Amino acid sequence: MALLDAMIRAVAGGWLNGVQGRKSATLISNVIFALGSFVMAAAPEPYMLIFDRLLVGLGVGIASVTALMYIAEAAPSEIRGGLVSTNVLMITGG
Repeated sequence: MALLDAMIRAVAGGWLNGVQGRKSATLISNVIFALGSFVMAAAPEPYMLIFDRLLVGLGVGIASVTALMYIAEAAPSEIRGGLVSTNVLMITGG
């Protein structure tokens, strides 16, 4: 569920990177991850778990877009493709 939501929310990640910048987008996604994790740990009802998975999906969407931008800008051209592919594999593989 979080990965499906992350695909949809990646659009928000692109917008946030354009408006706030990469550093702020990374910090915002980390706060969303932490908030979603804490609330999931304390969720008394199943519907709270579903809501929190959607919240974590927002964090995943933002972080996946931002991380790819960082890798594409910072990595040398010889290894850039491999690093981007590894990042995507690790996100989808868990």
